[in-house]
Amino acid sequence: MRVADTWKRWATRRAAVRELNALGMSERENVARDAGITVATLDALATRDANSSDELRRLMLTLSLDHQAFKQKYPDVSREMDVICSICVAKARCRRDLTADRSAERYVDYCPNAPTIAALTEGDPHALTVPCGKSD
Repeated sequence: MRVADTWKRWATRRAAVRELNALGMSERENVARDAGITVATLDALATRDANSSDELRRLMLTLSLDHQAFKQKYPDVSREMDVICSICVAKARCRRDLTADRSAERYVDYCPNAPTIAALTEGDPHALTVPCGKSD
């Protein structure tokens, strides 16, 4: 990643934090309520960049789950899982496992979205399967 890209991402996050901090507490509570999250989660998300839940998309692809079909079928659950992934404390471990192609065997040990993935695929494990030759 180039220094200029890193700087741009930092500046964008910093602007979001400033904008959020400029709101009064009642306005922040309204924004959080409209998004279906807590103010603390809203604050945490403001410090993340737009790609902060990429690990979830990569994990789903590793598990042969169609992320786009999932988002269409379960939009609210998908959004909640994106939020959980964005603020996850196990990101470094997740990235290492994704890079080393071992996340399919290990994610259940640390991923806070693992129970949701299991519940969604339990009844029909092929319901969200990526068709052959397709990727997200």
